[in-house]
Amino acid sequence: MLGTPPVPVNPNAPWAPRDPPVRTQFLQNIQPTPPDRPPATPNRPPDRPALTLPNADCPKGSTQPPPILIRVDPSRPRHAGSDPNGTLTRPGMTTSGPKTIFITGATGLVGSHAAEEALRRGHRVKALVRGSSDTRLLDQWGVEKVPGDLEDADALRRGVEGADWVFNCAAKVGDWGTLEEFRRLNVEALRLLLDAAADAKVGRFVHVSSLGVYEGRDHFGTDETVPPAAQSLDAYTRSKVEAEELALKYVKDRGLAVSVVRPGFIYGPRDRTVLPKLLDALRNKRFFYFGSGDQVLNCIYVKNLVQAIFLAAEVDGAVGEVFNVTDGGKVTKKQFVGRVAELAGLKPPSRKIPLWLAWTLAVLMERRAKRKKSPVPPLVNKARYKFLGLNLDYSIEKARRVLGYDPAYTTERGLVEAMAEHAPAGSTPVAVG
Repeated sequence: MLGTPPVPVNPNAPWAPRDPPVRTQFLQNIQPTPPDRPPATPNRPPDRPALTLPNADCPKGSTQPPPILIRVDPSRPRHAGSDPNGTLTRPGMTTSGPKTIFITGATGLVGSHAAEEALRRGHRVKALVRGSSDTRLLDQWGVEKVPGDLEDADALRRGVEGADWVFNCAAKVGDWGTLEEFRRLNVEALRLLLDAAADAKVGRFVHVSSLGVYEGRDHFGTDETVPPAAQSLDAYTRSKVEAEELALKYVKDRGLAVSVVRPGFIYGPRDRTVLPKLLDALRNKRFFYFGSGDQVLNCIYVKNLVQAIFLAAEVDGAVGEVFNVTDGGKVTKKQFVGRVAELAGLKPPSRKIPLWLAWTLAVLMERRAKRKKSPVPPLVNKARYKFLGLNLDYSIEKARRVLGYDPAYTTERGLVEAMAEHAPAGSTPVAVG
């Protein structure tokens, strides 16, 4: 930590990792939540205690959250049977020499890291780029650029030509907008890409979805046996549900080897939206927790997500499957936001809004903004309530079992790397633990 001694590790703290994680049973058959009522919360499983922030792990009188400590052993190979680069070589892999990979969203957070990792592994990368995109990194790396956008069928066909794999990392993301807007780019444009890939007989297609496809309620170990929500709290997640359904149809209808990864809240270097907005709210003292702040956050460091994307392309058993992916630990919103503030040299926030009030504000402010056809989201809306107010704990056991996914980065290490560009001048953030 900056300016303070490391906090002692308490391996028995409720937020510490469990290896292997305990899979829990929870309510199925939950009825869709009426639009003007807060999401119902299923009973907490009896074998998992409530998550609390252990005061015993903080220095006496300190307001700082304890460091986020999840399993760390950088000297251990990430997978049995892996080569020095961390690439799986066990049976059931389709990797055999360098591939040509067509990546959408390659100038964004996820796509740029996917392109960088592909080049590091010796693959050839083709990237779909809009005329307005900043392509300096891609130019520096020598990536082959395919001019066009997600709705340009000709550009997509040029992109998949000669490609072995496709990584669809592009999407319209946000917590405000009409379903038609999100559907146009996240569903209909995806259909064009899927058609192009199927026609070109691409070997593997990995679609990046979201854990937001699940119902807007508290989650405690939710796994892939739980179906996506029939009714979503916001247009973005509804479009992601439809996009998943469309992509998986191509496995049966067109024989396209599609796999879907569902990341949680993605953070990392080159983030131009979420972390900057969070830091702005922290600096201007406009950040409030919804409820206690002890709810679990479904976060994933971008390099862990890229690891999962490559595994989904390499493992034969991944075809036609969906995979939840996170950093693999139980990190609360208070721990995550507090550590971001600390790494930025700011005081961790402590103000809170009761959950009932946050939901009421979300409903009323959304209604007013929609009535006025506001192009900007209200300060509190249902999507933000979902992100800040709900317990978002999802199982990644399927990804571990089928893909051999073992997150290489802890949340602590990932945050230190992600916040390096935002750290105060002259400071050198160091991962704790």
